[in-house]
Amino acid sequence: MLKNTTSLLFLFGGVALSLGISITPIIREGSTDILTLPFVRIGNGYYYFETRKTANWFQAFESCRRMNSTLISFDTMQKWNDITNYLELFNDEFTYWTSGTDLGEQSRHVWCGSGNPIGINIWAPGQPDNELNIQHCDQMGFRKRNTQDKKGLDDAPCLNKMRFICEVPQPYTASFVIWK
Repeated sequence: MLKNTTSLLFLFGGVALSLGISITPIIREGSTDILTLPFVRIGNGYYYFETRKTANWFQAFESCRRMNSTLISFDTMQKWNDITNYLELFNDEFTYWTSGTDLGEQSRHVWCGSGNPIGINIWAPGQPDNELNIQHCDQMGFRKRNTQDKKGLDDAPCLNKMRFICEVPQPYTASFVIWK
């Protein structure tokens, strides 16, 4: 928590007047009492689910950046479980772009948001497979195929159009205490 006390000084007609009021700003990381739309809080993170339009991986990346966010990365199993449980709660069987890619180096999948390798085992069975040597961007989803659940990451052609998930860091809230 950052604290700094400042006295208010006003200029009236070129004359400085001090009102004897001091302001103490208090800045806290995270908050449960602020409106964060269009981002929703899930677990310890804030996420935007694009569900109205589809985009290729590059367009999805740009859309997130325009919101000062990044395509979602999964650095912990807890985060993966939080998001997949959220999607399952709404019976969401769509696929979503993540920030995962091997565009920089074939078969070395990293989170584009951080540059870190995908370090947890969340791949769907048999993935990534770079089918036809054109799958370089990573999608996640929950789909039922022939009564078998398929949940996990899967590499796909980057120009495919699908939904996407953006994430932002935990917000900071600022409040001010005014002393007269």
